[in-house]
Amino acid sequence: MVTFLVPLRFEVSASVPRILVLAAGCSVLVEVAQYILGMGRVSSVDDVLLNAAGAGLAAPASHRWWRAKARTSDRPRPAPAPGH
Repeated sequence: MVTFLVPLRFEVSASVPRILVLAAGCSVLVEVAQYILGMGRVSSVDDVLLNAAGAGLAAPASHRWWRAKARTSDRPRPAPAPGH
């Protein structure tokens, strides 16, 4: 879910390859934490791959919001009111 919304906040991450890398990195961190902390859960490479694949499929689904945000951010901002 986070990778679905990241491009809306950080325009630099608004591409499918960057989202895949971000999702895989976050998933690796979770799996490493599970392994190190001994939480009674099994760490698996499959989880990392499936999470990255899910983010890769969700990225195009949120693409129309990236474009809408890019269009509104390209507009010039109005000048501040005098005296403020």
